[in-house]
Amino acid sequence: SPGTASEIVDGTNNGNASDSGAVWVPGELFVDELRGVTVAIVSEYDDGWVLSINPNTDVSVVKTANPSTGVAGELLTYNITVSNLGPGPATGVVVKDTLPAFTTYAQNTLGPSACTGPVAQVLTCTLPGTLAANTSKTFGIVVTVSPSIPLTNGTTTITNTVNVVAAQDDDPTSTNNNFSLTTLVVSKADLSLSKECKPDQPNTQPAGTSTFCEIYVDNPGISDAQNVVITDRIINSMPVTITAISSITTSGPPAVCLPATPISSPSGTTITCTDAVLPVGARDTIRITFTAATTGDVDDTASVSSATPDPDLGNNTAVGRVSFRGEADLSLNKTAASSVVAGMNLTYSLTVANAGPSSATNVVVTDALPAQVSFVSAVPSQGSCQAGVVPGDPTKPLKCALGTIANGAAASVAVIVKVNPDVPDGTILVNNGEVASSVTDPNNANNVKTVSTTVTTSANLEILKTADANTYKPNTTITYKVRVNNLGSSDAQNVTVVDTLPDLKQAIYSSNTNPGGCIFQAPKSLTCSLGKIATLTSKEFFIMLSVKGAQGTITNSVTVSSTTGDPVMSNNTASKDVTIKGGK
Repeated sequence: SPGTASEIVDGTNNGNASDSGAVWVPGELFVDELRGVTVAIVSEYDDGWVLSINPNTDVSVVKTANPSTGVAGELLTYNITVSNLGPGPATGVVVKDTLPAFTTYAQNTLGPSACTGPVAQVLTCTLPGTLAANTSKTFGIVVTVSPSIPLTNGTTTITNTVNVVAAQDDDPTSTNNNFSLTTLVVSKADLSLSKECKPDQPNTQPAGTSTFCEIYVDNPGISDAQNVVITDRIINSMPVTITAISSITTSGPPAVCLPATPISSPSGTTITCTDAVLPVGARDTIRITFTAATTGDVDDTASVSSATPDPDLGNNTAVGRVSFRGEADLSLNKTAASSVVAGMNLTYSLTVANAGPSSATNVVVTDALPAQVSFVSAVPSQGSCQAGVVPGDPTKPLKCALGTIANGAAASVAVIVKVNPDVPDGTILVNNGEVASSVTDPNNANNVKTVSTTVTTSANLEILKTADANTYKPNTTITYKVRVNNLGSSDAQNVTVVDTLPDLKQAIYSSNTNPGGCIFQAPKSLTCSLGKIATLTSKEFFIMLSVKGAQGTITNSVTVSSTTGDPVMSNNTASKDVTIKGGK
């Protein structure tokens, strides 16, 4: 106060050896508690200091995450930066960090005694010493993201909120005292699959006795694997019966495998096992037990996939084999056009070759035709093909018995199908073929062949327009008939007819004359939606106009279009001229 001396003491207690107690050092805070006077030493120059009397202290906080995208099961570091925007120094700075759910506190970089907790996921950290004006302090808080954090389509987000306060209760800006950071979390699970079939190769198993293949799926992490699917494709050239499938796991419920046993497999089958969650460090073990009545090979290829991203797919597949005996190596090759127009024929050319060393007897080719085609014919170079094929039904595929194929010889089958005219544009027709014989095949990997053909669509629409007369008197009704023909070869989808009505000032369109989906838009546009017109069929409707006064010759034009491609556009428009004369 005026005329009164104030005694102030060094409130920062900074321990500076050059500070003899009364020496002013930038960053110090001198306090007269009796009179409530505070002096902050802001900066020093050769000829003086910059002081702030009773200064405020504005602290703020921001944070970043490293890495910017977290991974379930890995460490995540939150780098927190506390700044003192001044003008006074900040003492007793306390940071409270609310850690996200499904994270576990690991450590901080301030030191083991600087932070306490977390309590209810809140970690409290006190910055040591004084934070001078216009300076910052950055430290890290390290957490572990749970490998079992719930994810949606392999990702989720976590939010970390931090708050900072100083011992001074005079922060002029509270909006920068809080900061929230949302971080994307992804998962990674490096699933690996291995398998073991007994007896080990090159040993053989006597026909008529049981043997097994065992599949091992491991998850070394770093995240839990969600929706694990284990697929085991068994291919055999002779009848095999799968008598049992067992499933065990080291953590949680075991995988569920289908179909149920016993399974009769004339030439091959696929077993699918599903496990909702395979935790980090867990293993699923699947054992498949089977028998074969005759000699031959059983090739077993297993693979594993998961909804959780897998950084290394090279270890997700394993093969095994049980040998009863190998004789004739049959292979199947199949070709077809890369594209076909809906409504047209498509030819599949199948070739069966025998690489030996023995002749293959009772060779049978099965061809599962796509559901979108109808069977036309199958002509083999030898043998015969089964009639009464049901397309798209894998239980009743096309079967061609080719008899015996000698070592080094080959046989072929030409299969012709017609693509249904209503197949949508862009549809991919998948055709699966397989060959087998009564003789053991040492390499079944080349016995299956798949070809794909893309369907395009083409509908040649033709529009015709007629009138019930060529000449009309005033005050009569003109009746136009519009007919749309689909000349093929595909069904025409979303057919639309646009009729540009005559430009007559007194023409009146009667909207109730066509209930087929026509919309009139003034002054003279009529749009009619006809939907689908199947190939080689037609649709027609009528348009009625009432006219007053002699108008002479008038022209009415109509156009048809479709979302299906049209190879001939010249017949998509039609016009009709009529004459209105006489009278008033």
